[in-house]
Amino acid sequence: MNKSQEIIRFRTAYGAHDPEKYAFCTDPVSMTHQSEAPACDINEIMARFQKTGVLEHKNNFQGQYGDFTELPTDYHSSVNAVIAADQMFATLPSSIRKKFANDPGNFLEFVGDPENAEEMVKLGLANAPVTEKTTKVDQALADTAKAAEEASQAASHTTKEAKTD
Repeated sequence: MNKSQEIIRFRTAYGAHDPEKYAFCTDPVSMTHQSEAPACDINEIMARFQKTGVLEHKNNFQGQYGDFTELPTDYHSSVNAVIAADQMFATLPSSIRKKFANDPGNFLEFVGDPENAEEMVKLGLANAPVTEKTTKVDQALADTAKAAEEASQAASHTTKEAKTD
């Protein structure tokens, strides 16, 4: 039998197999920290909850206080705002997303910091602020372009006169 006629056998749950080949092995030592087992055991967690009436998770994270009057007032609006932010972040070039570890939260934190305004202009995320200096440079460029156009027209006019003579 040549290579093109060789029968390919697939392993199935009902076929013969070597259990040693597929066995889970923790040689030499398991990397799981057994000291954390009680903290992760749902029975232990629920027993503590029944005694105190409070989940420890809530005790570990304190409340945040601030002026939140401008935030969406209902859950649906809040989720839509998050989805819109994710979609806007997804439209950025991959090189910029990579700079923020592909995390919209990192990006929003960067954009919200006024000290990053110059970097945002360099990345093409914002327009440069219009200043008197910018206006003077723009005017100088416009004057140069106008002078170049006039010189080009004068040169073509001179060339036409030379051809007619």
